[in-house]
Amino acid sequence: MIALEPNAEKWIRLESVDSTNSFLLREDLPSGTIVIADRQTQGRGRHGRQWVSPEGSLILSGILCFDSEQISDDRLTLLPLLAGVALLRALQKMNPSVNLGIKEPNDIIIDRNARKGKVAGILVESEIKGRERRVIVGVGVNATSAPETSDSVYQPAALFDVSQGEGPFDRDECARLFVMELNARASQIESATPAFLGEVAQYRVGS
Repeated sequence: MIALEPNAEKWIRLESVDSTNSFLLREDLPSGTIVIADRQTQGRGRHGRQWVSPEGSLILSGILCFDSEQISDDRLTLLPLLAGVALLRALQKMNPSVNLGIKEPNDIIIDRNARKGKVAGILVESEIKGRERRVIVGVGVNATSAPETSDSVYQPAALFDVSQGEGPFDRDECARLFVMELNARASQIESATPAFLGEVAQYRVGS
């Protein structure tokens, strides 16, 4: 497996795209590729649900490639949790004043003034081409505003409360931190007891 590309100068940047995950699924790009978009027209979450990205959001997808004969399906099912821990850690560094948690398998929840809201989501999709399993890890973060509608148990919320003077949001820095946090844990995916599962337990929130 090749780690996600940490050099922002090598990221693919799009003004508009249907979905960053869809873009990587249909393009023949190498492992480690990162794509960031200003806007998604057909963003989606798990089970085909719509993911609405307000202006100023982080919309990012990366591709990881594995030998399909050397990594089991049950290991790959842990990738949303790995990405969740990495994203939570990145968001903590972006705004240390907020409390964040993980609602398995793919939501990051913010607790602000005893009110919980969904601040970010993760979508992991994969396909097999020959012996190669291509895994797309997509994240969406509500940075300074949140959409009005949601298909989640928790209503959408933003990482920064601009009405209280929080921010600004540095999209590239958030993306860089996410990539670094994920890369730091990526090798654990093949271990019998990945250490990041302990982090998931630490930050888990209920239904």
